Amino acid sequence: MHPIKTFYVNLEDFFCRILNIQKPNLDMHVQALKELAASRPPPSASKIKQKIMVISSMGPTWDTVKALRRSNIFNVTKTNGQKALTDTTSDFAIVDRSELGSAFDGKIRVLDYTIEEVRTCRPLLLALGLKSKHLSELVEETTTVRDGQVNNQLTRAFRQKAYAIFR
Repeated sequence: MHPIKTFYVNLEDFFCRILNIQKPNLDMHVQALKELAASRPPPSASKIKQKIMVISSMGPTWDTVKALRRSNIFNVTKTNGQKALTDTTSDFAIVDRSELGSAFDGKIRVLDYTIEEVRTCRPLLLALGLKSKHLSELVEETTTVRDGQVNNQLTRAFRQKAYAIFR
């Protein structure tokens, strides 16, 4: 499914009013992705990724995308380097920070998306309840100092500044 408007920019009225063709909505895209994932032979990961990005741009919610939960739409890289399409219930992590991605490269199963693609697809990932699979959620970073004292006010100020710089 491709939006007709992409190819026929000035003919929207003709298609929608005269031919009575529906404008694509979120439900249509979700159904198209579900059918694409179930097709044989398996579709290319890039086609699925394009559909995921379109759905993500439309503000998905759990109710609108729950039909995708058991669909094999996520291309995961295994520890041996092989790639496989899998669903949301499979065991994999989402690399959302480059330093964590480097630290775990080849050691765990990860979603085969760049960090930019993860950010673009974030609305769908969150709607499907995959926040807990993000490496930033799974990894706890700790720092220790000898003979140090905790100053909660300085810690809070430092975190606020670090957050602003990081973003």
